[in-house]
Amino acid sequence: MDLALVPTTVDAPAAASRRPFIFYLVWAFVVSIPVENQLLIPGIGLVGKLFGIVVATVWLLHVLATGRVRKLERFHVAMLALVVWSFASLLWSSDQSATIQYVVTMAQLFILALVVWDVATTFDRVSALLQAFVLGAMIGVLQVLSVFVRSGVAGFFRSRATVAGFNPNDVALIFALAVPMALFLATSRKTSMPVRVLNFAYVAGACLAIPLTGSRSGVGAGLALLLVGAVRAVSVRSVKALGGALVAVGLIIGVSHSLPSFTLARLQQGIPLVESGNFSARGAIWGEALRVGWEHPIGGVGAGAFALVDPLYRSCDGSGYSLLQGTTQSSCTGAAAHDVFLSEFAELGFVGLLLFGWVAWIVLKAIPGQPNGRSWLWAGCMSVWLVAVLLNPWELNKSAWLLFALIVASGSLARSLGRRESLEGDRAAKHVAVWS
Repeated sequence: MDLALVPTTVDAPAAASRRPFIFYLVWAFVVSIPVENQLLIPGIGLVGKLFGIVVATVWLLHVLATGRVRKLERFHVAMLALVVWSFASLLWSSDQSATIQYVVTMAQLFILALVVWDVATTFDRVSALLQAFVLGAMIGVLQVLSVFVRSGVAGFFRSRATVAGFNPNDVALIFALAVPMALFLATSRKTSMPVRVLNFAYVAGACLAIPLTGSRSGVGAGLALLLVGAVRAVSVRSVKALGGALVAVGLIIGVSHSLPSFTLARLQQGIPLVESGNFSARGAIWGEALRVGWEHPIGGVGAGAFALVDPLYRSCDGSGYSLLQGTTQSSCTGAAAHDVFLSEFAELGFVGLLLFGWVAWIVLKAIPGQPNGRSWLWAGCMSVWLVAVLLNPWELNKSAWLLFALIVASGSLARSLGRRESLEGDRAAKHVAVWS
């Protein structure tokens, strides 16, 4: 049976046997994440959220019954501190209902991180969860490609490919996030041939589905992945890596020639937008977020309370910020900050920005030194994440926090493996010294 799909006990026999039922439940939940907004039960809500509640409840009951939970690390402390500070912002928030919703979502993401950490006790389990995410993303890719084959871009809302319930930018970035995961699994020695083909097929499909979304940030994430691949090819002097990069460039050229004129024209608009510093009106949004942050530098205006006058349509008569200033307008359809760091600064002040930076720094520190190409895997994923958070409101994105949890779990396993190898080396050295 394939090791990329089913966890084994190769690298940690004792740990791998922990909570097998919970692990498979979490695996199924991860599959649902890339397409979670598609199914809605009337009167109840999104199936993805309901599934998450079931997973968290089962895990919590199991922990209470057994009295065991995996020892937490600094990442969990930092994330909990961010949740607590977000909750504290209720005291000064200009939009308490938005802040409550924000805090509830952050608490759910914290529980997700705990559950993933508790079940991802081997490298094989981490790989299995990566495969689950790729499978979920593949469902979305197949949906996009099937609509495109049947109806072209006319089959999509405003001629931009997407998955039901998702913004096209988010869809493109989720597809891009799964690309390095699929490549890692496809080239792993533990992966069977059918699963290799499946993952390579995903990469090929994503290379067409991402541009079809018309998302300039999604294409930017793809270019960031190419840059990471080029750096890897140069650093390890790998002919295979270089060949893969050339194939990727060939795919991009081929896809660009097959895109509909509308989609290609929209993507080409990104060049002058970057040159002007406007980034589809994001420049004005960022300037407003900075202004709000500097006027409330300690605690911001409250978690989730930043609603900006939309510089594209000017359709917002009021915002959380304007309400804080004592104005009377009440109708608001403004935009989010479209940059996670500026959003944290505007909504949670320097304290929230530092706490989020602490979380990100812990994740980045976990990447170097991981075995079997995992460092490059996470570097690729984080390059997509960086593009996403600089251009989109991804502070509450489930895929991003799942990525953080997997990186931290993998980093912890790498450190444990290093300590075990170091201890075995010390024992061998002492043995040789005794007999020499």
